[in-house]
Parts: sequence; C-alpha cells; structure tokens
Amino acid sequence: MKINIPLLILEENKNFEEFSARVLKLALNAQKQNAQILLLPEFLAFELLSSFKSSRKKAEISTIAQNYGHKIMKLYSEVSRQTGVALAGGTLPLIENEQLYNVAGFYTPTGEIHLQKKLFLTPDELALGFSAGAELSTFTWQGLLMCQLICLDVEIPSVSAALAPQSLDLILVPSMVNDRCGNERVYGCSFARAIEHTCFVAGSGAGSSNGHYSGQNYFIHPQIPPFAGRGHSRIQAERAPALDEAQASIKNKTEVFEINIEKKQLAIETYGAIRPAFISAGAHSNFRVNSNSILRPEERTHDRSLC
Repeated sequence: MKINIPLLILEENKNFEEFSARVLKLALNAQKQNAQILLLPEFLAFELLSSFKSSRKKAEISTIAQNYGHKIMKLYSEVSRQTGVALAGGTLPLIENEQLYNVAGFYTPTGEIHLQKKLFLTPDELALGFSAGAELSTFTWQGLLMCQLICLDVEIPSVSAALAPQSLDLILVPSMVNDRCGNERVYGCSFARAIEHTCFVAGSGAGSSNGHYSGQNYFIHPQIPPFAGRGHSRIQAERAPALDEAQASIKNKTEVFEINIEKKQLAIETYGAIRPAFISAGAHSNFRVNSNSILRPEERTHDRSLC
C-alpha cells in the first residue's frame, strides 16, 4: 500500500469552491501516483479564513464550523469516492453538543468515515474556543490497523502507552505548528512512537504563505531490521513573505511512501521487537481501554504553547 504526503503551503481567504478544487487536485495527484491514502495536514480548513491573524480567528472558526464543517466532510467523502483514494487528516472545526472540536477524519472510497477529535489542546486552541475530545479510536482499513494522533496528541506518553496493546500498523499525524521548534518536537515524538509500536508513522504539517506556520512531512518506518538505519524520510519548509529560490522549489512538494506490512511482519518474526510502551502501560490509570477505543477524562488539557 502507498501513502501520498504533500507538503502544503496554506493560502488564506479561499472560497469553498477554490478549497474544493484544491482538495480534488491533491487527491487526483495521489491517484496518479498509485497511492491508496492521501494524508492532509491539521487545519487544512483554515484556508477558508480571511486571515491567519489571531485577532480574527475565533469568530471565523466558529463560522466555518457552523457553515462548512459538515460540508467539508461531505466533500472529503465525495473526493475519496471519485478518486478511489482514502483521505486522512485534514482536520476541520466541528460543533457537537454546542462544543467546538478539532476533528481529523479518515474517509474511504466506499463511504466509511472514521473521525478523531483532538485530545490534548494547546493554549492557542483553548483561546480559540476548542474543547478536548474524550475518545481515541483505532480502526482497520485494507488490513491495516491504524489511528490518528493530531499534532500534540502524538507527544503525550500516556496516549502511546494506552495504545501499546493494540499492535498498530500505522499512525497518522496531521499537524500545524508555528516554527521549526514545533516541527522538531512533533517529528521527534513521532519517531519515538515508531519505536514503541514497531509501526509506520506518517506526518503532514502545512506551512503558510505569510510565515504564520511552518510545515513538514515525514514517513517513519518501524525501527527494526531491515528498516532501522534507513527508516525515515522528511522534508521541512518555512515560508516567509519573501521567498527565495530554494524555499520556492519545495512549495507543495509531494512524496509517496510504501507501507509494506508483510516485510514488517517478517522482520518481527526474524528479529523480534522491543516495545517500550508495553512496559509503562500499566502506570497510566487515567485511560480505559476497550476493543474499540481509548477513553480519557474530557477535562484534561495540556498547557503548552505550539513551541
């Protein structure tokens, strides 16, 4: 199976038709590259904002959630059906029971939708009115057991420990950060998850045309032979208002990676696997695990900035 991860530059003040065309173009490109999954970054829906400046965000995000939230979900589903490519990540603001959530989704060509609310929120997100989700779900598609950890969620050790018994194949990490410091944190913790779970980890984070956000994409292999030592690929981009030639050359760059589960299983059978998350799983009683999901206290947040 192949996954397509574009490195996107977000552009503010798009109308819905322009946004829809952008999503379709990305999916068609993934289709052309014979990818089965397209991983989109956190807050892709921010392209519908008139400005990325924080002074205007809060009211506009609520408006996007009310007017476009379910419309974007329908768009993702239709694009997936049309292209035969599953769309992952691409988080959007959704309102449920009068609460605003940051929600990732996995949309399949057959109409399945697996939603994931962000569990741990930054101060910026709290200031924008977001609420923390309470459930972390795993799901199976095309034989792969996977989950979605949105940005900060991949950095929380107790989440990883609670996931350990699930024997994941793939972790999807849509993200959005302010600068390279944030990129290093998300990437470093994703690498730790690949080690702990002996699984693939794919990440997508967008930059922005005015320098408000810094982007990266990456694909990390299970850190066991024959993957270890050459087990990752990564591209970073920061785009300031004035682009130089080198920065411009990686704008909206896309890469395709192979998820070879058979090779992973053979490697585990041959070499075994060390899974540190199992060691610490019993130390985190704030999670309750069942066969379908992982629950956490709804009021729990994480008091960190984006960097």
